[in-house]
Amino acid sequence: KYFNYLMYTTIPNGTGNQSSSGAGNSVAKNYVFKQSHDLNVKDIDNFVPISGQNTSSNGRNYNAILYTWFGGTYDGQSYKIQELKINSKSFTVGLFGVTVGANLKNAILYSTQNAIITRSTENTDGAGAYALGGLVGIAYGYNNETNAKIENCAIAGYRIIDDSKNQQTLGEANIGGLIGVSNVNVDRCSAVVDIEINCKHEGANGRFTKAIWGNFIRVGGISGAVQDEISNSYSGGSIKVGEDTLKETYSYENAKYSDFV
Repeated sequence: KYFNYLMYTTIPNGTGNQSSSGAGNSVAKNYVFKQSHDLNVKDIDNFVPISGQNTSSNGRNYNAILYTWFGGTYDGQSYKIQELKINSKSFTVGLFGVTVGANLKNAILYSTQNAIITRSTENTDGAGAYALGGLVGIAYGYNNETNAKIENCAIAGYRIIDDSKNQQTLGEANIGGLIGVSNVNVDRCSAVVDIEINCKHEGANGRFTKAIWGNFIRVGGISGAVQDEISNSYSGGSIKVGEDTLKETYSYENAKYSDFV
């Protein structure tokens, strides 16, 4: 009742498995939110991503349980959201953590003070794949809905920083100026930001990673990973990779399967 703008899964049953009956608040996909004025949120120290996910993939399984997601329409009406600051451990970081079948349009994230949107974890935090973007961490499509798109959105003046230190399981990190992972159509969007990759995936015991397929860090000006179409869009700014990340290697020579599990 406190987050009626979100869609969500049903409560897990007694066996610990998730019910497959679908979204518990399916009406939320019909909600339309319109921004009516510029917002300067410089006095908010740490914004919590809308429907950020605090659980990741289940070990070596590619299935990830989504507990909540935004599935409606957000129309920024070309008003600004200025000086947004995020520092989150979520596996999906952005203004929106996860959207599914959502339509985001006319949203503008703007900073004159190099505001930072970052994912920051310690090596003692839980393992998992993650996604980081200024507007959305992960934007999923849903049943081929034509409404699922991101259009006429922009971000400028921000720093997008991956400062993750937790181990990976699937071995995937996706960082983009606007979107971490895009599974929807993106049209007429722009991102002019500075992206900094300072991640180092090492467990609390000092072992490099649990990602048995290797570590993959995908970075893009608009989107880190793209599974649909991006058109009529552009990116600018810079991408900087830190020294610790560049040193992050694992020798497969004489390695045993037990080294990775």
